[in-house]
Amino acid sequence: MKIKEILPNIKKKFIEQFGRFFFHDMLSITLMIVSGIILFILFAILIFRLKGTDALVPLFYNSIYGVTTSVMWYKLYFIPFSYLIITVLNIFIAWAFFERERLITYLLLFVTLIIGLILMIMEFNLTVLIRG
Repeated sequence: MKIKEILPNIKKKFIEQFGRFFFHDMLSITLMIVSGIILFILFAILIFRLKGTDALVPLFYNSIYGVTTSVMWYKLYFIPFSYLIITVLNIFIAWAFFERERLITYLLLFVTLIIGLILMIMEFNLTVLIRG
């Protein structure tokens, strides 16, 4: 078998699995753009509000025990990187389900957005706690 004969079969299987119109759907595009903006804001909060220091910064805080975990300042960048991984995985899964079940696609993208908002609030509160 030649490569010219194999490529159309691979392209056909890819289109069957992932569909064609995922990136043309306005609601999906809007949810992905808002998730990208949230990701940008997560990085911006850390870049502009966090200064590099040798001191430990609080990672977990509650009203009963106070600060329970402290880490070095650069480990706070794990928050936006984890959101980046969650976003990419959920977009890929939503793309796979788009042709078969659009409700799952929209729910995955909406849940990604909600996770981003929660992480943004958490990160902002941590930087307020660090700055005093």
